[in-house]
Amino acid sequence: YSRTRKPEKEAAGMAYRPLKELLAHCDVVFTWGEQSNLPGGIAEEVLLSRPAVALLYEGHPLAVNPVLTREQLSHVQMVVPVCQHCRDFTAFYLRRMEQLHVKMGRKAQDAASMLLMLESGAGITVGPQGAFQENGHLVARTIEGCGEFGSWRALFRRGKVNPLVGALLDIIKEMDKRDGD
Repeated sequence: YSRTRKPEKEAAGMAYRPLKELLAHCDVVFTWGEQSNLPGGIAEEVLLSRPAVALLYEGHPLAVNPVLTREQLSHVQMVVPVCQHCRDFTAFYLRRMEQLHVKMGRKAQDAASMLLMLESGAGITVGPQGAFQENGHLVARTIEGCGEFGSWRALFRRGKVNPLVGALLDIIKEMDKRDGD
């Protein structure tokens, strides 16, 4: 939610602004992954955490396995999302793939391209559980020993929090608890 309407850059119909600038003008900023060097007076709260899963076309040979190993992933073509406007997410994603010892493959310039590549059987990707399973003919498979992909976080000013922001954060946390049950 922004109190100002001065987008720095626009792409695909959405405005992108540097995180520091957003925090100066917004009551709350939702972001994915770990944030470092937050300005003083900014609080961070984890809202949702999701395990990492492999996303692949339902006809892919690995789709018959309910759980995939890192060894299996090391032999497939990975589709890597590269967001020109979300450098922080792209860097986070690449670090996460490195932690999993997964080799990089083809680059998708946006989510739509990535989904088309996956649905055509051009490779697989790794993402947070629940992100893309409902799209077309993709299936999600657990990755053995992988753990969490990352977390959605809310960043807001310490101290007096807008009551609507506080209520929204409480609703999101309650929904996540229900999903986990």
